[in-house]
Amino acid sequence: MNYGSPLKQHQKKVKEEKETENLRDEPLERFKPIKPVITKSDAKHFVDRVCDTHQLLWIERWLTHFVQQNSYPPQMKGSEAWSYVNRFLRMDQVTELLKSIRADFNQQYPILVGFQQLLSAEDFQFLVAEESSLECLRKRLVCDHNT
Repeated sequence: MNYGSPLKQHQKKVKEEKETENLRDEPLERFKPIKPVITKSDAKHFVDRVCDTHQLLWIERWLTHFVQQNSYPPQMKGSEAWSYVNRFLRMDQVTELLKSIRADFNQQYPILVGFQQLLSAEDFQFLVAEESSLECLRKRLVCDHNT
């Protein structure tokens, strides 16, 4: 009995080569950057801070979750989110929304208050403080290594 393939070995290889050639001929798809829908001015109204692109996307996700969770109209998470929030919600609901989004945003993107004050100063004393703390850390690591 013949248990082998009725096809010749070279025929199988030709078929595999054609498949790999087809894959090579197709150009690779380029990744498109995700652009935020919400504007920077609306984001500043929501979180009371200037935001970059990643923070805008975070605010969009937060608003999407909030709208879906409370069954609000989908316009509240779109490009004119701030105006629609004020249009659809009462004042006490808007203040609760702002409290919760600001608390979550500050937890996700904290402001280092002491560091901001040091950066606003004209001198470079914050570098001296950082250097001394790093020096203490280095000495402690060296002492631990030597023992």
